[in-house]
Amino acid sequence: MVPNELIQSDILHTMILGNLQHLMEWINGFLEFHNRLPALDNSWSSLPHYPGNYELCKSYRLLSQVSGKEMRSILMVILSVFTPALRRKTDTQCPTSSQEWEFKRAISCVRYLTDFVLLFRYRSHTDSTIGYMWKYLQEFHRTKDVILRYRATKATKGRADLVLKKLTQRNKSRKVEPNANGRTAAQKARAVVKDRDERAYLVNQLLVEDLHFNFPKIHLIMH
Repeated sequence: MVPNELIQSDILHTMILGNLQHLMEWINGFLEFHNRLPALDNSWSSLPHYPGNYELCKSYRLLSQVSGKEMRSILMVILSVFTPALRRKTDTQCPTSSQEWEFKRAISCVRYLTDFVLLFRYRSHTDSTIGYMWKYLQEFHRTKDVILRYRATKATKGRADLVLKKLTQRNKSRKVEPNANGRTAAQKARAVVKDRDERAYLVNQLLVEDLHFNFPKIHLIMH
């Protein structure tokens, strides 16, 4: 066996049924957090029929098991349905400025990983294609922090929910304090925004505290 074959990645189980499935779980978590899952379903259902496209019988999150054929089809279209799901403004709540930043970064993250996998499937490579793959992989690692919190376990999510409840109760108690009645409408609005941002920051810090992307299938991409 030659040296470059000592650690050789399996395309199906490392990427198609490996990292892509992880990516879909992160995407579902991201969209659920931002109340955009129905927008993803609408984008998916509006895809036109064309040869070679394997259409899913129902939403991805409702599938109990996904085959390699289905994941290859998802690879071809996920970026084109994820992007409009985030940019949809007709029947969804308009995103805040911080959400806009997150959406842009999430789109880049999905784009770089899916582009990497598409090149990964080439039967032969040149210096140019390998250079593109290195670039896409580096950009994915640069932007992947936007989906880190969606790797949280149930126990971590439970602790975050408990902290969120305590913060919400504390903020409610502040509203009934004597000095709260003397504030103007603008001051109250700023206080609401400040409390919301504080809760979001603390919960996010708790969710990502012990999380990382250090698992075998992510490492195997390098090979």
